[in-house]
Amino acid sequence: MNELLPSNATPLVRAIESEFSRPDKIRSLLLKVLNIKALSESKRQSLAEQWQLTSCSESAFYQADINQLLTVLWDDVLCPAAMLPALAEALKIADWESYLDDRARRRALQDACILQDIRLLLRAIWDPMLCPASLLPWLAWAMSVDEWDETWSETLKRRVIRDAFAVHQYKGTPYALQKALDSLNIATEIKEWWQSEGADTPSDEVMPPGTVKVWALVNQNLDDHQQGLLTPQMLKKIRRVINAVKRGAIHVDLQLGIALSESLAPFGAAQSPLNLIDHEATGLG
Repeated sequence: MNELLPSNATPLVRAIESEFSRPDKIRSLLLKVLNIKALSESKRQSLAEQWQLTSCSESAFYQADINQLLTVLWDDVLCPAAMLPALAEALKIADWESYLDDRARRRALQDACILQDIRLLLRAIWDPMLCPASLLPWLAWAMSVDEWDETWSETLKRRVIRDAFAVHQYKGTPYALQKALDSLNIATEIKEWWQSEGADTPSDEVMPPGTVKVWALVNQNLDDHQQGLLTPQMLKKIRRVINAVKRGAIHVDLQLGIALSESLAPFGAAQSPLNLIDHEATGLG
């Protein structure tokens, strides 16, 4: 493919071309990890059914879709932890030692495979669960995510992007409001003004027309920089999410609280612990 490049191509373009000019590099690596010849017949049949292959022959596995081959990185049997450093070296992953747990290392390997195979990249780049972590901010921008913070965990970022379409699809409704806050792992209870009407409702509990009351119950920090749960920063963040999703004509009465979860059981008891959740709504907004 080098002959197709213009004579004035930059070193970066040539470097990218050199990576993508070997489309079978990642496939060959994943097939090596799979090591189909060493698999038992039962394991072959299990994988063939899982991948919906026509047979469990070697040729069927060699022709398997590369997305299916990518899943071997998450199989502890096919790809044991002892194999991960060698794969990282083959994929030229920088700062490998910075990935402390097994899941983070396997995610880094998957990201490297996707980034080095144009077919995988084109399929994964629009999937919040498969998109390489380094590209998540651009995917969030493309999906019009209203609230984004680089200090969030990777899991939270992927969840927010995943739910962005549903939030925009139902924007202006209580469902979208709850979905947006659920994405941030914030339990919510929403009550609209018309739900407070009725002969049995005390007069002091009747809400003015056009108002919505939101109880937002926080059980963890969204990032590692906040001290405590009920902070002004948390309140501002939740208000930004609400203002981006709510109908412009309504007024939102926000009450921010803590959702406490505690497991209690007699010492040495054999039964499962009883989960108690204490919801305390503290009016901060």
